[in-house]
Amino acid sequence: MKMTALFALLALSAPLAAQEPAVVAQEKIKTVKESETEIDFPVQLMAPQGDKQVRQDLLGVGVREKTIFKVNVYAMGFYVDLAAAVPVLKKAAGARTLKEAMKDKEFHAAFLKDDFGKTLRWVMARDVGGEDIAEAFSDSLEPRVKKAKLSEEARKAAEAAMKTFRAYFSSELTEGTELLFHWEPGGRLHTSVGGVKKGMITNLALCTALFDVYLGDDPISTGAKQSFIEGAWPFLQTQAAAR
Repeated sequence: MKMTALFALLALSAPLAAQEPAVVAQEKIKTVKESETEIDFPVQLMAPQGDKQVRQDLLGVGVREKTIFKVNVYAMGFYVDLAAAVPVLKKAAGARTLKEAMKDKEFHAAFLKDDFGKTLRWVMARDVGGEDIAEAFSDSLEPRVKKAKLSEEARKAAEAAMKTFRAYFSSELTEGTELLFHWEPGGRLHTSVGGVKKGMITNLALCTALFDVYLGDDPISTGAKQSFIEGAWPFLQTQAAAR
């Protein structure tokens, strides 16, 4: 089944009850396979929002490659709370076609709004040292925070948030380790590594910078970003996403 057809089918599916685990507990839950790593991604997962868990749906998958030899570092999937995301994305898309929307910065920027919950799910495709991941985040996040138009107070708060975030990655991430980065509305970032909840950081600049790495003007993987944005399109063509 083609990915766009699968997502269109999911947009018409009935809602699932909130459950505690990150991945929706279904015996026969559908998955999408990232083609290069052959890592599976469930088409729904549960994400924290206040004192409850809210279902999010998979928009697309991709892979992070590094070095000129194109070594696969991790596979990634992007999930959103459709009920909240669809109105925001539909407004940004307007009457444009998908081809037109893909060229429109306003539509792309809508994916980075704080108006709806979203999640990045990683699965490591190889062993990587925790310090290497921490350094990679520093290299990616710091320039984005510096580029943002922040007051001096907000900038210092963002730097402190980045320091806390970096400290989450102190040990080796072995092949198959799952990492979850949940952006809850209100600029709250929940991080889980290998099933262990690392904590919540409330800082909108950090949330924006982290997700900009994947959905911004200079994404870490253009193929993954295209998959994420194209995957949203079928949901914007139906009203059934609202629950």
